[in-house]
Amino acid sequence: MHALIELQMPTEVDLRLHFLPAKILADEEAEVKKYFEINSVRQNDFLENSLRGHSLLGESIQVPSGFKSVVLQDSRGAHRKLKIKGCFQDFTYWNYDRSPGQADVYKQALEALHISEALSYPIDEKEIASIISNKEKDERTS
Repeated sequence: MHALIELQMPTEVDLRLHFLPAKILADEEAEVKKYFEINSVRQNDFLENSLRGHSLLGESIQVPSGFKSVVLQDSRGAHRKLKIKGCFQDFTYWNYDRSPGQADVYKQALEALHISEALSYPIDEKEIASIISNKEKDERTS
């Protein structure tokens, strides 16, 4: 399936995003600032809140420099279109069963960006020859 992305000026430029460990069966506006963000409390290194009686521990993460983060809105019709809803520079993700940590999917995804950047860094033939030569020298001395 193909999608067309409309590059229009977003209606909301600086969005506040929360990734919750819940499935919410609704597709409408929510007053997150009024009912959720106002109740977030910083305890030690994490944020604390609750959703429908379930305790949540959260952490705010910055989008790595050099990357642009956008929220796309899907409008299905005769032709599927993705419209840029807004941009964000940080987001808060929440866990209900553990403290946020390095094993969390969001942190691993951001780490994958750094790994892919390092793996795709161009190396010329001289650098490769130097690496091979140094490795051969190390093997002969050991």
